[in-house]
Amino acid sequence: MTVRKLTRMLATTVTATAMAVVGVVTATSAPAVTAAAAAVPPNDTLAWDGYEWERLGSGGGHQGVYRTENVRVKDNGDLVITAMRHCTSGSLTGSDEPHPEPCANPSNTKYSIGRLNLFGVVPSGQDFTLKFVATMPQRHSAGARSALWANNVDRFPGVGYCGAESTSPLGEIDVIEWYSAKPHQTTQSTHAGCITTGDGQHELSTTTDKGTQAFDPAERTTFTATKRGSTVTYRVNGVRVARHVCGTDPEPNNDFTCAEIMSRPWNVIMQTEVFEGPAGDGKFDGPSRRERFPTQRLVVHDVSITTMAAGAASVDD
Repeated sequence: MTVRKLTRMLATTVTATAMAVVGVVTATSAPAVTAAAAAVPPNDTLAWDGYEWERLGSGGGHQGVYRTENVRVKDNGDLVITAMRHCTSGSLTGSDEPHPEPCANPSNTKYSIGRLNLFGVVPSGQDFTLKFVATMPQRHSAGARSALWANNVDRFPGVGYCGAESTSPLGEIDVIEWYSAKPHQTTQSTHAGCITTGDGQHELSTTTDKGTQAFDPAERTTFTATKRGSTVTYRVNGVRVARHVCGTDPEPNNDFTCAEIMSRPWNVIMQTEVFEGPAGDGKFDGPSRRERFPTQRLVVHDVSITTMAAGAASVDD
């Protein structure tokens, strides 16, 4: 069994084009935010908690736009990932300040979000336990979600994440999806395989065993997921809340077997998100432009990725 975990370090920001787990880097303090923040490269590298993460500064999803400014390391070493409202008539930049109050002109409403990627940290064919210690945002608002999760989609262009009119050997493990509008609930889920619908949009062929547990988002909470073969087990503060076995009710699409999906290399993602609009049940409703959108601060205290040979015994089973 291998613990892919190095000594905690403070943030060091450099421009990079490839991701790798590297040796210990030390710094005396986190990088300062300057007036030149808008000139930060779209994506950069953030060394935090023993890993080299890709910090996104462009693109996004739903209403949110990724900014490197939305991922920062505090003096105590904690990582903070934010989602914010801004009021601007132009494109969102790194120097735009948060504006929790409704914008005078609703068409000027913009949202920024943060995301970190760690590519290929779990090698092909290995099992693993992924653990996050985190505190969820304290000021709640409809439309915001924080997520700590893993997928096994290839990093490079051309593969995509369940791209329209394509299939993908997707595996996804949502260690914690936290919806700000439902602050006392945790959600864990597993997805395997992709299919397309007639309108060209994708959907997951397996969405199973969503475990929900009441908890206090103000408290530091430990979320874990252990993958052994085609089985994923989820725990919150050591208590099992969900388990999924790929290939059972429903089965993934026929293009890939569970073994092919679940044995691919895995990536780790930490992010905030702001949804676009209603989806029917309130969970994916967008924020109201007539109400405050307090800055959402996801605080991650620690990440640990423990890999093990496929089929090895695990105390998390």
